Parts: sequence; structure tokens; C-alpha cells
Amino acid sequence: MQATNGVVLGDEIALLRVLIRRFAEEILSSQGVAAIETAQNLAVISEAMLRLASLLRTDHMLGGAQSSTFGKQLNLVLKEISDEDALFGS
Repeated sequence: MQATNGVVLGDEIALLRVLIRRFAEEILSSQGVAAIETAQNLAVISEAMLRLASLLRTDHMLGGAQSSTFGKQLNLVLKEISDEDALFGS
């Protein structure tokens, strides 16, 4: 994090996005997974997406670099959640 112009959460936001994407790709590449495990994986991804939305909101409130594109990023998060719901048939 940089402290020169306030708190900047851009690195944390980018890292969380990468981790979510990698976890989702790992789930998609798994075959023959029990329904309960799939539900648990979906819960983990959903929780991570909520954390991402919270980080984006906090960054926006603090005036971080991400604040100028806050709306776009929030829409991206919501679209990813929607896509995953469609993928898992929820």
C-alpha cells in the first residue's frame, strides 16, 4: 500500500481478483466433484466476491486510484457473480 496520497487498495484489489479467478478456474477444471463440495466452493467464491466489493467500496470512500472506476468494477463483480450463478445452475 502507498501512503503518499492516502490509503491505496489497488494492489489488494488486484490480488483478490487474481485469487478469485484462479480458484474459479480450478473449480471448473475439476470433474466428478460431489454436490456438497461444489456448494462449499460456491460459498467460498461468493464470500470472496463480497470482500472484493467491500474493498472496492472502501477504496472509493478513501479516494484511492480505484475510485474513478468504482462503478465499472462493481458491475464487473456483480456480472461475475451472475455468471457463476448461471454456471452452477443457481
